[in-house]
Amino acid sequence: MNISSIPVDEIKTLKRATILDLSNNVISIINTDFTSLIQLTKIDLSKNKIRSIADDFGNLINLRHLDLYDNQIERLPLSFGRLKKLKYLDLKNNPLNPVFSKIIGTCTDQKDCIEAARKAVAFMADIEQQVIEDRRKERELRELSDVKIPSETTNIVEDVNKPDKRKKTKAKKNSIVKNATEEITSKW
Repeated sequence: MNISSIPVDEIKTLKRATILDLSNNVISIINTDFTSLIQLTKIDLSKNKIRSIADDFGNLINLRHLDLYDNQIERLPLSFGRLKKLKYLDLKNNPLNPVFSKIIGTCTDQKDCIEAARKAVAFMADIEQQVIEDRRKERELRELSDVKIPSETTNIVEDVNKPDKRKKTKAKKNSIVKNATEEITSKW
């Protein structure tokens, strides 16, 4: 076949369909609308040209078997860690990050693919948690810096408005003006 995109609308009408096999096609992207097919438990998209997987792929909460063998996938979305029911994963022949490939291992037989699923889900769940934590810390830092700036501004305004500070400031200003005036008049 030469299917270039996943016919999500047509698949949605098949409410009882739990297995999807679109292997040996030219599909290049798994779009966000695909993740609405939450009834799917087994997906075979092997031997396509998939380069990109929707960020919310982890919404396929019933997925147990995923075959993405022989595609062009370089990375998995963070949400992949939410696929808690995934029991089989084949990512062979994809240009994945070497570190990730080493972590999940090879999928040469059923046992390896079962282990790859477990490791990939656990690893991506850890990464997603780390990203969430990092974003939370960044947000807190921004909030702290937003609070800090007004308080520093308030302190400066309060210092300037203190009676003794105003006198010193006024005296200093008068001194500068007097010195500048003397310098200008002496040159004339």
